[in-house]
Amino acid sequence: AIVAGESLRGIAARFSTSAQTLLRHKPHVSAALATAQEAAQMAAADSLLDQVRSLQTRALNILDKAEQANDLRVALGAIREVRGVLELLGKVSGELVDNHKLSIGTLPDLSKLSEAELEQVAAGNFACLGL
Repeated sequence: AIVAGESLRGIAARFSTSAQTLLRHKPHVSAALATAQEAAQMAAADSLLDQVRSLQTRALNILDKAEQANDLRVALGAIREVRGVLELLGKVSGELVDNHKLSIGTLPDLSKLSEAELEQVAAGNFACLGL
């Protein structure tokens, strides 16, 4: 009732207590509600798989925004995060078995590239990477 915004006098009358007592308990109820709401959100995600998929959606949204803003450094960081989420999704869903390691060599540190080099990489020109 407190959470729903019902008047303290109305609640007090219904439960045979005073509005002052309810006023003292209101901060505790708010803190307990926040904790309960977090627990409900965690329970709403039926499984770890659903949580990973939610994380994937968020990472892809960040990637889209970075690309729209032409912020290539943030876009590359978002790509790394999406890759990590996809790997985790594969492990959680059982599609990716981690008993075989795939070696693709050492990739250069993209954060050290100039803006011009980043633009070339974004356009699909990887010659500047020396691969």
